[in-house]
Amino acid sequence: VALGTDLNPGSSLTESLPLMMGLACTQMGLSCAEAWLGVTAVAARSLGEAGAGRLVPGARGDLVLWDAERYREVCQHLGAALCHRVYQGGVLRHGA
Repeated sequence: VALGTDLNPGSSLTESLPLMMGLACTQMGLSCAEAWLGVTAVAARSLGEAGAGRLVPGARGDLVLWDAERYREVCQHLGAALCHRVYQGGVLRHGA
């Protein structure tokens, strides 16, 4: 299952990917691991983006660092701002 926010001004003003992950876990029965796959590798594959969604040699280097001790926390803390840093193409775009 691919997950996303569908952020658009016409019908969905929700830009929080962690919120979508939390809803997928609580309302769709996905595990936190399945939600992570849904917003990374599966989402990239559904868009035909082979170089995205995975941290492997040759990938484009998009990465979010989270202020969390365990991956489950991002799905479980609905509405919390846990994003620490964002890298796009290996370049720091947000955070210190």
